[in-house]
Amino acid sequence: MRRRVEETLDLLGIADLRDRPLRDLSGGQQQRVAIGSALTAHPRVLVLDEPTSALDPTGAEEVLAALTRLVHDLGMTVLLAEHRLERVLQHADRLVHVGADGRVRDGDPAVLARDADVAPPVVHLGRWAGWQPLPLSVRDARRAAGPLRSALDDAPPAPRRAAPTTEPVLAADAVVVRHGDVTAVAGVDLALRDGEVTALMGRNGAGKSSLLWALQGSGRRTGGRVQVSGDDPARLGAARRRALVGLVPQQPSDLLYLDTVAAEPRPGRPRRRPPIGHGRRAAAAGARGRRPGGAPPRPVRGPAAVPRARGAG
Repeated sequence: MRRRVEETLDLLGIADLRDRPLRDLSGGQQQRVAIGSALTAHPRVLVLDEPTSALDPTGAEEVLAALTRLVHDLGMTVLLAEHRLERVLQHADRLVHVGADGRVRDGDPAVLARDADVAPPVVHLGRWAGWQPLPLSVRDARRAAGPLRSALDDAPPAPRRAAPTTEPVLAADAVVVRHGDVTAVAGVDLALRDGEVTALMGRNGAGKSSLLWALQGSGRRTGGRVQVSGDDPARLGAARRRALVGLVPQQPSDLLYLDTVAAEPRPGRPRRRPPIGHGRRAAAAGARGRRPGGAPPRPVRGPAAVPRARGAG
């Protein structure tokens, strides 16, 4: 088993996480560790439910490349359910498509993708351009795109959007977040304006979640300044802070604790005592500790939620 663990750490590129506490890992890093925990048993069939949902593009490519090596070199069978088809369709030998009406079709990916109601952008491009066979990857599309590229060279360029002139509704200046000796956010300046959609991008563990929690005011902020409509969210009470900046975390269980939708409080109403069961355990876990950046810890489900005796290994 020790040898298998070492092989899996190298295969998934997570050897540097070997001695890190699980609670300190980002969602994407935790997902790669979870995949590794299944691989160490050397199963004949590996079933994965959206394995790349929390991974950055580079991390997703590394995991999919590792799975491809397992299929080609060891003959492992992989069944993978995934919404981000642009990442996985090119690796698939077979596609099982479940339609909106519940009908199931099974066959070659390039054939079923012709009229599937869910398809990656490169397949939609191939449909529009009339390419046969349909491209399943950017590489396939580049091979077929010569005539289309020549036609597009003569098209007029799209007009540039004018720079926004309104005052920012959120202004961050030199925001710093440190977790012990680790600097997760190093002096970020940011301005968000009305009517804008801003994408925050970066690899797993780059500090994206730490920055979001710091902007919302619930998370740790070691230095810098954040202003939302003239107020610093970190200096406000919880209800006022949520009214200024609403945050939906990567793990819904960080936000939802109770057993039913009706039991969850409306904005501004006090949270009721959770009922006995998963919700109570989740709330107890939240009281025992905090995740890095001041974010509530992810609730632990099942037997792991039982507190370990002091001094237990």
